[in-house]
Order: sequence, then C-alpha cells, then structure tokens
Amino acid sequence: MSSPEFVRLELADDKIIALFQAEVSGRGGRAILRADPLLAIEGGAVGVAEAADEKLPAIVSIRVPGSNLAADASTLDIGNSTGLVEVRMTVPDERAVSLSLELTGEETE
Repeated sequence: MSSPEFVRLELADDKIIALFQAEVSGRGGRAILRADPLLAIEGGAVGVAEAADEKLPAIVSIRVPGSNLAADASTLDIGNSTGLVEVRMTVPDERAVSLSLELTGEETE
C-alpha cells in the first residue's frame, strides 16, 4: 500500500473536507482498510486519541472509485480489490490534518 497523499480541499455542508488518495492491494479473504485521522503538527503528527483538543478531524468516507466499495466510516472491507482508494476527512478550523492507513485481515492462499 502506498502512503496516503493529500489531493485537495472540498467544501461540503459548510465543512472543509480534505481528500486523500492511496494505492492499495487487497489480500483476498477479508482485507480491512482502516483510516485514522491525524492532526499535523510541526515535525510530525498526532492521533486524535492522543490530542487533548475539541477541534479534531474525523473520517467522513472511504471509497474505491469505479466500484461499489464505499463506507461512511473509518473502515472498509476491500477484500482482494486493488487500485486507488479515496478517503475524505473533516478539517477543523485553523488545523492541518494528515492520515494513517492500515490494511489488516485474513489472507487467502
């Protein structure tokens, strides 16, 4: 899986949304893609669980363009899908965001 790359900002329902993309390769069986929002800070990033701040980013959706794979959540069962994945997340005012992706699940022979 490639590292997520920031693509652009979007405006939806008066909220600023950041669009990230990554290339993934499902393992077959039950491969689960998990997206974790991060606050970008000077020199790195911190997960929302570690941040003591009410202005936190949140995952809006994950989808695989050109397929019916999509979820309005932070996880998506991608099975053996390969290709581009899009992740949208909210951007709190006066904050910078980043994204961590993890692929877990059972592999098939």
